[in-house]
Amino acid sequence: MQGCPDLQQLSQGAICDGMALTVLDAHGPEAADFLHKQLTQDVLHLQADEVRYAGYCNNKGRLQAIMLVWRAGPEHIRLLCPAQLAPGLHKRLSMFILRAKVKLSISDLQVLRLCGAGSDGASGIAPLRHAQAHNLCVLRLPDSCGIARHLWLAPRESTLPASLPQQPAAGGDWLDVRSGMAWITEATFEAFVPQMVNLEVLGGVNFKKGCYPGQEVVARSQYLGKLKRRMFLAHSALDALPAGVEVFGAEDPEQACGQLVLSAPAPEGGVDCLIELKTAFSGDQLSAGGAALRLLELPYQIPVQE
Repeated sequence: MQGCPDLQQLSQGAICDGMALTVLDAHGPEAADFLHKQLTQDVLHLQADEVRYAGYCNNKGRLQAIMLVWRAGPEHIRLLCPAQLAPGLHKRLSMFILRAKVKLSISDLQVLRLCGAGSDGASGIAPLRHAQAHNLCVLRLPDSCGIARHLWLAPRESTLPASLPQQPAAGGDWLDVRSGMAWITEATFEAFVPQMVNLEVLGGVNFKKGCYPGQEVVARSQYLGKLKRRMFLAHSALDALPAGVEVFGAEDPEQACGQLVLSAPAPEGGVDCLIELKTAFSGDQLSAGGAALRLLELPYQIPVQE
């Protein structure tokens, strides 16, 4: 990360720095069926140009990864996740292939974050899309803070077309944070069920599909009213707050009421962050790392659980 992002530069167009992302490829006639049985998402009915959020859980419903998933061909599904988690995700998924007609591999594609000009106004939980041409793939993500976002995937020997922005700028992680979309990292591995980080709000959990690891826990949290934790957007004056840092409320400064999921330097200084929090503390005075947290408004509504 290269200090605070320049908001004007991001708006005008830039290649954004951010968390390294990697693509996993699933090839074979049973690729979609195999992943459908492993992820929180309906993979079987992915449309040709559609991108969906998805989660991969352990048997207790705790997230080991959040990813983007899309169909790159009739027998080709791609998963995009943080690079630090890709080897472990590949290893664990491979354990369950057994006799399924599918091959998993970690792609050598480069993944660049592009932001700026070309926004169509999509934001919040707007549908994600992708376009492919030869070896190039572009994912269209929802806008963040009114700034258009794309992911550009191509072989590592490829060079950016002259028409794409080429001015480096910090801010890829900040735009992720402000979009209200979390990534699971090594610090938060198996820390949350999907609803704790609003994954189902973003369409990343399909409650009508068949079983997957942890499905019973995720469904029980959704339908039995046991979910007491959610993810919120906040700001801190600190220069840095790493994932996993505990969040405290003023009423009980000795007992943590949440933890930090993802953070990034903000244009005005300090950091913006996503925090997982007991909903009962969402109106409390909060702190993390010894400094106050100020809650901000997410770009989407969190449903009230009755």
